[in-house]
Amino acid sequence: LPINSKDVYIANINNSKYKIKDYDTPENICYRLYGDSSLSWILLYLNTIIDPFYDWPLNNDELRKYCINKYGQSHLDEIHHWVYNGKIVNKMKDATAITNMEYEISINDAKRDILIPTTDVMSLFLNNLVAFNE
Repeated sequence: LPINSKDVYIANINNSKYKIKDYDTPENICYRLYGDSSLSWILLYLNTIIDPFYDWPLNNDELRKYCINKYGQSHLDEIHHWVYNGKIVNKMKDATAITNMEYEISINDAKRDILIPTTDVMSLFLNNLVAFNE
């Protein structure tokens, strides 16, 4: 398999999904799963996480600090937008108000689902990388 065929590796991950927990890092996930934290860049690459500081979810404390910095402490509970039947709408009867904090939590939570390569896929990737560089 060519090293740049990321889709082939993704297909072979077998949809092994993982929900990132607070204080998880790519390094500690790889250490726990593969015994090697230096493989974290492959986990990031296969999940199209380009910038781990922006694309990786913040823990609850970091998220709160981020929101306070972005909106100000007194504006966290202000309405960001309204939702009705899963769609953003103008304010209307029966629509649900989404606060600034709820909005940021939903964006952050969407980053928590990643695919985990099996040890076989990880080995295949590394072997192909070595062959590619020879």
